[in-house]
Amino acid sequence: MDPLAYSRKYTRTQYKDMQDEDVYLLFTEDKWRKLTMQKRLEALQEIECRMAARQRRIPCKVVGKKMQPGCQGVFNGQELVINFSLLQSAPASRFGLRAECKPIIALDTVLHEGRHAFQRAAVIGCANRRSVSDETLQSWLMNQISYAGTTEKPSDFFIYAFQPIERDAREFAGRTIAGIYQRIMNITGKRDGNFEQGLARIRKEKMDEYRYASLILKTEDIDARSVQVREEICAMLACRDEIQIPYMDTTVTLRESMVRCGIDDEGMMQAMDGQTKDIRGIVQGEREKHDFMDGLDEPGLLMQQLDADVEMRVTEDLDSIVARIREKLDTTDIAGRIQTKPDGFRAGF
Repeated sequence: MDPLAYSRKYTRTQYKDMQDEDVYLLFTEDKWRKLTMQKRLEALQEIECRMAARQRRIPCKVVGKKMQPGCQGVFNGQELVINFSLLQSAPASRFGLRAECKPIIALDTVLHEGRHAFQRAAVIGCANRRSVSDETLQSWLMNQISYAGTTEKPSDFFIYAFQPIERDAREFAGRTIAGIYQRIMNITGKRDGNFEQGLARIRKEKMDEYRYASLILKTEDIDARSVQVREEICAMLACRDEIQIPYMDTTVTLRESMVRCGIDDEGMMQAMDGQTKDIRGIVQGEREKHDFMDGLDEPGLLMQQLDADVEMRVTEDLDSIVARIREKLDTTDIAGRIQTKPDGFRAGF
C-alpha cells in the first residue's frame, strides 16, 4: 500500500494533495503569518500524517490545548497535544518564545511527540521497525515501563532529558527540521527567519543542557535513579501478564511486547544498565558522534538517514547558526536556562 494512502485512511487535511516541499513551505515567514490558527493546526496535522505514513503506523490526531507555561506538548497514547500558545502569532513572554520561533517549535513538538507515538507502536508491533535496531527497540521497551518524568529537583530534568526515548525523539525532530530547512533553501534560494530563529533556539537549548548537566547532575543522582529503575522493572516483570501497553486502539501485555522485541528478563536489566551508562557518559562528556545534541558542535554530523526511505543533508549554511549561538552563550546563568517539559509518553500505564 502507498504510505500516503495508508495515512489518508485515518486522517485528512486540506493539504493532502500537496507535495512535501509545499507543505514544508507553510512554516516559512511568508506563508505562516498568513495562515489562520486552524490552518496552522492542519499544517501540523499534515506533517504527522506524512511521518506516520513513512513509519507505517496509524497517524495521531493533532490538537491544540491550553497548557502550562514550559510545556510544549505531549503524546497521551491517542493524540499529539501541542500548547495552544504555539499557534498564536503574538510573542509569549511567559512561554519565553519570540513569535518567529513558534512555527518551528510547533513543528519540532509534533515531530517529537509523533516520534514517541512511533516508539510506542514499534514496541507493540504496530509500526515499521526496519529503521530500528533490536538493541534500540529493547531499550525503548525498558524505558517505557520505567519512564523518568520531571520534578522540582533540577537534576531530575537531565535524567528525563537523557533517557533513551527522549534522546531519540529530540534527535529525530532536530534532524528532520534541519533536513526540511535544507530542502526549503534548495527551493527558494534564500534563508528563512522562522527556521533560523527556531533552529537557533532548539540548538541553544541542547547545547546548554550538555554544558550544565555536568554541573547539576551528580553521580549519586544517576546511581539513585538506577536503583529506582531496577526496582520498577522487577515489579513490572513480576506481573507482566497484567501490565498493559496501549497504543491507539491496540493494547498488548508486557509479556507480548517482550516476545515481539526479543528480550527476556536479563535483557531488560542489561538495557537498564546501558541507559545508566549512557547518561553517565553524557554527563562526563563521552558523547556519541551520531547524537543530534553532540552534532550541534559539528553541523556536518547533524543529518544522517532519517528512516528507511529518506536521507537528508545539511550544508555549510548551518555553520553560521551554530557560530551565532556560540557567540551568545552565557554560562553564568544556569537555572534560568533550564526549562522542563512534562511529557505524557507514559500515559496509559
